[in-house]
Amino acid sequence: MRGRLTRSHNGLMRIVHVASFYRSPSDGFSTALRHLGAGYQRAGHEFFLVGPGPVELRRATPTGTHITLPGLPSVAGRRSFVPVGFAILDLLNQLAPDRIEISDRLTRRVVEEWARERDIPTVVLSSDLVAPPQGASGSPTPSGNASLDLPPSRHTAVAPGVDLAEFSPLRWSQPARDRFSGGAQVLLVHVGGLTRRGAPALSLDALGVLLGRGVDARLVLAGEGVLSGRLARRAETLPVTVAERVDDARQLAVLLANVDVALSPGRGDRGIDGMGALEALAAGTPVVATATSDAASVVQGSGELTAANGSAIADGVQRVLARRVDERRSEARARAAKFPWATMVNSLIDIHEFPGLLAPEVNTSR
Repeated sequence: MRGRLTRSHNGLMRIVHVASFYRSPSDGFSTALRHLGAGYQRAGHEFFLVGPGPVELRRATPTGTHITLPGLPSVAGRRSFVPVGFAILDLLNQLAPDRIEISDRLTRRVVEEWARERDIPTVVLSSDLVAPPQGASGSPTPSGNASLDLPPSRHTAVAPGVDLAEFSPLRWSQPARDRFSGGAQVLLVHVGGLTRRGAPALSLDALGVLLGRGVDARLVLAGEGVLSGRLARRAETLPVTVAERVDDARQLAVLLANVDVALSPGRGDRGIDGMGALEALAAGTPVVATATSDAASVVQGSGELTAANGSAIADGVQRVLARRVDERRSEARARAAKFPWATMVNSLIDIHEFPGLLAPEVNTSR
């Protein structure tokens, strides 16, 4: 390995990731965790992914050991659960990890306290950045969002990654497009959670503006979230398809490859910046994002950045549509190609192995 590890076994680490909501396999952050697990194992480390679900389950996978602990039903969707803190701590005592990753806000404080008492370095993955390990140095345990509570010297931004083979322009097909478009000339998709932070209402606002301008458009809302029912009721009088069941990455990849523009107006609820937008770009679909969204840092020339209102987003969509189809799709794909999974995985391995070597405010997302 590349360095001596403080609590390792034969130079290897046992990494345990405490995840948040239990979601479908097509969820962008779940995809990220699978790639992280595979990368850690290729580097010789053990990886355990712990999250809540309907029943207790432990299974070995090519990307590590996945452990589900019984959780409480969540308002985020009928297949979503929230974790129970004491059950996670009992499991951590059994696993005896060398490193802990946390992407769950609900149990973050209790897990960090448990780890600090045992001098186990902890990495917090937030929707804004990754906070480097805190261990025996006595650094205070923050609360809330890492970007607000940790001092700048404890922060580093890690570039997201995307599966360039799974998400590909080659998944375009006329039958698939017809299935989603309902005959509309312009097909849009909202990429992001159907939650307040994901701002799907802005995508609906933009659709309304486009329709008012005479654009024959349809919007696809894919996924689940606490606003799903409310959005469905609002969409009853609009050309909107609510596709709640996108059960695997392949289905999502087909959807993203067959739309004209992806809308990313909000912020993610957890995990890695701009995952949904990056998957759309990899599929050859340009993205219109608001300047304050998670996707702003990954779009850069492969779409449009706008103000956070329906009229501005609609303007961005029309600017994208005014460009030649082959040019805008090739530019989107070229932008996504700058974000292979290996970059993200190697960055996190470096954080785990050499936390003291990180420079303040390291930013690798651009």
